[in-house]
Amino acid sequence: VHYEFGVRTDKSHTEDVCRDFIEDQKQHMFSAIESSKEYVEKIAKNRTKLIPRDIDMSCEGLRRRILPPKKLRPLKPFSVAFARVVYESYEFIEDELRSSYHPQNFFCYSVDSKASDEFNSRIEALQKCFPNVFVTE
Repeated sequence: VHYEFGVRTDKSHTEDVCRDFIEDQKQHMFSAIESSKEYVEKIAKNRTKLIPRDIDMSCEGLRRRILPPKKLRPLKPFSVAFARVVYESYEFIEDELRSSYHPQNFFCYSVDSKASDEFNSRIEALQKCFPNVFVTE
């Protein structure tokens, strides 16, 4: 039996501990999978709902909500491109854009045919107001 810093380190013991840990994790995983349906139903009942609201879709209003108050430093050595297929929850999409926004990043939205006219016009407004936002046709 070997000890290092007060911890048993012989290989067979370490293998036993690892095997026990993995088996324990498997049991937790299987339990989670089995109960996931009930869990999802429970969470769905209590989740926060996005409530559509009238918001200022002018370029000034969009910039005020999305652009950070301070000037951003250049990204080194590269920028990031985001691509999303969207059709609902505009407020959530705007929140995502705000959290990832940098003038060097690129944002591409493909609007699904299920989207409402209002949703389409809001996404189009993003494209008109930000040179790094693109909407596919």
